[in-house]
Amino acid sequence: MVKISYSDIREMLKDARELASGAKDIRLTEKLIDIQGSLYDLIEENEELKDKVKKLEHKDNLNKKLIKIGRFWKDPEKEYLYCPRCYVDGKLVVCDPIDNTMIGDVYECPYCKFTDSNPYK
Repeated sequence: MVKISYSDIREMLKDARELASGAKDIRLTEKLIDIQGSLYDLIEENEELKDKVKKLEHKDNLNKKLIKIGRFWKDPEKEYLYCPRCYVDGKLVVCDPIDNTMIGDVYECPYCKFTDSNPYK
């Protein structure tokens, strides 16, 4: 199977448009311009879909990698804990430790202000 890139198609359309304009065929030139516009729309949509796939693959990899520690999420290869509330929304936010509070050591999310006690104690 021959793989044709978007730039190859763009070049073919450009060549066809030049031939059509040389032949003074206005309808053909207009049609080629419409096709070229549709191609650009498809290129843009394809890039958006690639970005969505990349984000979904990243989230899937995180789901496989992260473990639950108390109410927090943790990457076994890193020291810090991630906010469970933000992770539900697809954000991986590191919670900050707040030492020596009245209820003991706690962690707080700087983004959503979720707070919980230290799950390691």
